[in-house]
Amino acid sequence: MAIDDRRATKEALEIGPSLEIVTTQDLVVSMIRENLLSIAEADDTKHLWSNRYRFHLRIKSFADLVRRNT
Repeated sequence: MAIDDRRATKEALEIGPSLEIVTTQDLVVSMIRENLLSIAEADDTKHLWSNRYRFHLRIKSFADLVRRNT
C-alpha cells in the first residue's frame, strides 16, 4: 500500500498486518536508484512539495537516504 499518513498507516496495519507500506520517500529513493531521477531533482521536488503543498519530509536531502540504504 502506498501511503504517507501515519494514522492511516497504523490503522491499515491493524487491519492487515502483512501489508507492505511504501511511502513517497521510498518511491523517490527507488527512482533515484533506478536512475530515473537525480538526487538534485529529488531534493528540488522535496522543496517544492514543502513550499507549495505543505508536504514535509523529515530529511535534509535524499542523498542521506540513498547513502544510508546502500
